[in-house]
Amino acid sequence: MVISSFLAAVIGTFYAQYLVYIDPSSAIRIQIAVQVALFAIVGGVGTTLGPAIGAMIFIPITIAPRAKLGTAAPGLHMIIYGVILMAVLLYMPQGVYGTLRERWKST
Repeated sequence: MVISSFLAAVIGTFYAQYLVYIDPSSAIRIQIAVQVALFAIVGGVGTTLGPAIGAMIFIPITIAPRAKLGTAAPGLHMIIYGVILMAVLLYMPQGVYGTLRERWKST
């Protein structure tokens, strides 16, 4: 519990530095909650590395369309999130990490 609290505090500190100014509407948004849940679901629920792997998948997907397209296609990353979520739930019900771990154990 201490490690989890410490990591949440560190990430919150970096997030506060990224936003420069914290107010309730910027700190508590539904998009952030959904994004964090997607990290865990896609990466692998119930594992330690699963959410980290999910974050490594989703963060570049969030940044790349915004960097390339700017405001030309707002919300495109949410469509990509949905496609990835459906694919993972259909083909990898244990998440990316859980599926890779099962395949590694079977070899």
